[in-house]
Amino acid sequence: MPGSMLFRAVMLPHAVVLAALWWFSAEWLRVTSASPVAGMRNALLACGLAGSLALIVYVSFLGTTQPFYEFMRRFGIYFYFLGTVLSQLLLTLAMQRSRLSRTMLMLCLSPFILGIINLLQKVIIVAPNNIENRIEWISSLLMQAWFIVLFFAWKRSGFSVTVSVRAT
Repeated sequence: MPGSMLFRAVMLPHAVVLAALWWFSAEWLRVTSASPVAGMRNALLACGLAGSLALIVYVSFLGTTQPFYEFMRRFGIYFYFLGTVLSQLLLTLAMQRSRLSRTMLMLCLSPFILGIINLLQKVIIVAPNNIENRIEWISSLLMQAWFIVLFFAWKRSGFSVTVSVRAT
């Protein structure tokens, strides 16, 4: 059980940071985008916040013995992945075209392709659990790699966050 507690302790703040990242991403698009993409920014923010909230739901119900647990755990993890990947895709499509955006697009599409492979292998292979776990881990790693590339895109654009207080 200590592993579960450590996981919660790390993932709950991670979900909050992730929500802030999507808000910063929407603002970054507002400032850097040459074309009007307000609808895409709003969709990106909605999907990102939904994914962050779903991660909180997943982590909150992890390890509980309530009958509702299994449903909430599955709901949380599926919507976390869906919200995060859709936000990544929307941000990538709204960005100005560059080598970084092409890399980000490849990273965004990979989980979808792996998802199709996962569905196919479930039909073909009798006991697919081992393969399914590998596909899920690879998809997760690709999703995290996308954030690293986003860091470089932000850095290239001179993105910075400042906090200021007006004197009263």
